[in-house]
Amino acid sequence: MHRPPRVPGGRVPHCRWEVVIDDATEPVGEAPITGMGRATTAARFRFPPMRDGTPNVPPR
Repeated sequence: MHRPPRVPGGRVPHCRWEVVIDDATEPVGEAPITGMGRATTAARFRFPPMRDGTPNVPPR
């Protein structure tokens, strides 16, 4: 599928991807920027329960 839709329609996409899942491949580690984001105040913030005591997020 090509996004956004091509105009005029019916043209052949100029690129395509192939995804291969190989169980023998080692998992890729977490990118350093992910750990940096996880350490921010915004990432750690938890909203308090609503006034009626209902939690804002489903339990994990």
